[in-house]
Amino acid sequence: DALPICFPVTIRMVIQELEITKLARDHAEPWYEVFTHYGWEILGTGREAYVALNPHKNYVIKIWRQPSAYNKYVDFVKKHPNPHFPRFFREPRRIPGTNFYYIALEKLDPLKDNLLNAFLPEMIYLGLIFYKHRIYFQQRSEVSQKLAKIFPDNIVRFHSLAEDQNLQEKTWDKIGHPPDTWKKAVEILVQFALEQHLDFDLPDFNFMRWHDTLVITNCIVTGK
Repeated sequence: DALPICFPVTIRMVIQELEITKLARDHAEPWYEVFTHYGWEILGTGREAYVALNPHKNYVIKIWRQPSAYNKYVDFVKKHPNPHFPRFFREPRRIPGTNFYYIALEKLDPLKDNLLNAFLPEMIYLGLIFYKHRIYFQQRSEVSQKLAKIFPDNIVRFHSLAEDQNLQEKTWDKIGHPPDTWKKAVEILVQFALEQHLDFDLPDFNFMRWHDTLVITNCIVTGK
């Protein structure tokens, strides 16, 4: 019988994961030197994570140190698929003999423009929901400046948007409505974080795009 179409892809992913495990066993940190030695392109590094792309593959590998709340974010995303969350191909796996985990996920692209210039309706809606739940919003002052330009004759802030549905509609009429999928993504993410007593961290670099869709690559950092 013919092999299913997905079979070659699955085999390639398994081989790649075995390669990652071998890298971890044969080399000590830092990961940057490990990946570049084997020809992997480093897409990003952070306090606890590395993201690398094999130029011949259509997905990236993310490696992160334990303990980390990123596992909780992965679990949440896999249970709540949404175009504004990353698409993971496997469950997180521990690299044997280390305190690192890794996962394969869909390759995303950096933003073409400033976050607020490119996705202002999405960010205003995010700020509005964060304000209602008293969650810290890193782009709040920048969004407030944008609102001041949209309504030069009125002082419009998140508290006035939260209290005035008509003002919200005027805002969307001027700049466009945020996608319903984005509204759903923000609402279920906030609900999850509050239920799990998790803190948010959403600097600009935690946003990427899939074509013209804004994606939250990560947002949960610690438990309260």
